[in-house]
Amino acid sequence: MVDFRRITLVEWFIIAALLSVMVALIEPDVGAFFDSNPDNTLPIARVFFEKQQPTTASRPVRIVVTQREVNANGETKVHCVLLNEGTTPVYYSGYLARKYHPRLPEGEIRPLVEKKIQQHLQGESTIRWRCGTGSTRLCLKPGHAGRFHVTQRGDEPVVRIGVYCHGEKPIADLEDGILWSETISAAGKPTGSN
Repeated sequence: MVDFRRITLVEWFIIAALLSVMVALIEPDVGAFFDSNPDNTLPIARVFFEKQQPTTASRPVRIVVTQREVNANGETKVHCVLLNEGTTPVYYSGYLARKYHPRLPEGEIRPLVEKKIQQHLQGESTIRWRCGTGSTRLCLKPGHAGRFHVTQRGDEPVVRIGVYCHGEKPIADLEDGILWSETISAAGKPTGSN
């Protein structure tokens, strides 16, 4: 039996350090048990402001570009929403909100994204950056949506933004497993009526 009165201060620090390491190793499992919304999505009405409400479209699962802002460095942040107005869940590749410190705000998601850029002579080409380390399959429930953003450099004319998706039923307009947004104009607004 251990006499806790005889443990020195240094030994207490060692015990505390070992307990911290053990908690850090099991944290993902513990976090998943206590996380009531691991996908971090919200009902559609809570993601959009009234003036931004999406119109009913022929594509129940889509990416909606809501805003574009340029900072002093010339980088542009394109704000988007991944939206499921369908009747079945849609799965996308991304990162858990609880893996960020601090945790992402409710309704924010971090999907794996791709960007299509306009090249002067060649037309559209895709920028593929897919590390994916730590990513997982996340669920976008029917009637739910999640906000995310994509940053582009000043010289990078992004025309479409894509997210890796799949569903229980086939999703219309997927290209190689990627759901693409409408074409984005120079002003940052979609040009089509999807």
